[in-house]
Amino acid sequence: MTEFACFFAGRDGAGPCEGSLIRAHLVDKQKIRQTFRKGAWKDGDSWVNRLPFEALTDPETAAGWTHLSLDEILDDRRCWTPMCGGLTGLTGHHGRFDNPNDELHIPRLLLPARVEEFAVEFSFDAFLDRKYGLKQVAA
Repeated sequence: MTEFACFFAGRDGAGPCEGSLIRAHLVDKQKIRQTFRKGAWKDGDSWVNRLPFEALTDPETAAGWTHLSLDEILDDRRCWTPMCGGLTGLTGHHGRFDNPNDELHIPRLLLPARVEEFAVEFSFDAFLDRKYGLKQVAA
């Protein structure tokens, strides 16, 4: 699969692509919005959805924190992949992927490594477990 092709292009049982490519968030956009409404702050390895009290009250402590807006998080290339959107953007493989009644699913094993990386960094590991199944550990 090339970087700018529909994720489901040529996959068994997916059917043909239709329409233009759009962003399909593999970590649900709604979940990201709920978790990081006001963006995210980082002072280490993981992002949090609010600054700790010490950082709010002490300018010296707050200086070490990095901030990302909600839009910057949603634009992070690691949480989405291109999918065909049909005529309206809500059909094609993207619409079928988003429809819980459709049989078009992505097994956890086929998620791009960048999605796993994003999930660890933003603490969405449990979300991936629920949506795509448990991560397989190499024996």
